[in-house]
Amino acid sequence: MEQLGELLRISCWGCCGTFALFLILLALPQSRLRYYVLRGLGIVFFTITGLLGLYIVSPIDALPDVIPLLGQIDDSGALVSAIVTGLSGAIAWWNSRHPKSARPSGTGGPPQLPPRL
Repeated sequence: MEQLGELLRISCWGCCGTFALFLILLALPQSRLRYYVLRGLGIVFFTITGLLGLYIVSPIDALPDVIPLLGQIDDSGALVSAIVTGLSGAIAWWNSRHPKSARPSGTGGPPQLPPRL
């Protein structure tokens, strides 16, 4: 039992260290990880926005529109969520394409690392 506790403690510190390294690499402006995570987030957010748009126009709702006020609140909440999610996706996509650090213009791919000496 004592060995199991020691193993859990070591694996917990390993997970925390890996997560900390992930956050550090994500914070670096020239990190390729930052480019791919932001690009992936943009795709996910645009997908969620499309699904929310389909929910708004579909006749099947969580709260039917025949209920006087709740049916419209349901659709308006989905509309607000779609707008916020779409804007978040656009910001993530924009940040993946135009990082704050200066890069040569015309490059839409991940940032290039400097050559090794």
